[in-house]
Amino acid sequence: MRNTVGLRLVSAAAVMVTLAACEKSVTAPAVGEDGMTPSGLTPASILGTAPYPGVKQNGHLSVCKDASSPAGSYVYTVTATGAIPGDEIAPTVTLTPGTCQFVYYRIVGGSPSAQVTVTEQVPAGASYHLDRVISVDDANGTRTTTTTNSVTVPINYQHGAVATFFNAANTQTGALGPAAFPGTETPGQIKVCKAGTGLTGNFNFTITSTGIVPGDQVASSASLAP
Repeated sequence: MRNTVGLRLVSAAAVMVTLAACEKSVTAPAVGEDGMTPSGLTPASILGTAPYPGVKQNGHLSVCKDASSPAGSYVYTVTATGAIPGDEIAPTVTLTPGTCQFVYYRIVGGSPSAQVTVTEQVPAGASYHLDRVISVDDANGTRTTTTTNSVTVPINYQHGAVATFFNAANTQTGALGPAAFPGTETPGQIKVCKAGTGLTGNFNFTITSTGIVPGDQVASSASLAP
């Protein structure tokens, strides 16, 4: 009888050891297609300062302001469609030349990818304009955008993206104002002239426009003598 009890006690102890071992086991994190863990970084680096120049990280969107841009602060807005629970987004971010920030992060799987749009806010009358945006992502490769001040890239937990914005100073300072008469054609400019003989006084004009891009300068009105 004593031997039987002893065996039972040993068996129970063995079960307890086995359960304890299972409770302490840790499942290895999933590995993305480029060999990195889904986050690619430690949790403390989810949003915030990113390496410059931008490096594509799994699950992250990094926005950069190229170091060649004029000195100053540049503001961006970030929006997304297709976000899933757990995604993190920085709605706005301010960058100076030669810096990057993580603005979007996805740590878990989910389909489809989030489509994340970053837009640079160029204030009216700025002394600079957006020259181009170079974006890199796994779905589209490397793209250069020159016709708009925003770019959209896909993000999921196995794929990341980098968007680098390049700005340039406006080369035409004081481009609006008096021009020589008679008017001559100049690339990038529209001139309004008032011709006539025997006329006196000023003639007022209003100017409206569509298709404006960052950096364009438009006078809303003009007053001309003949």
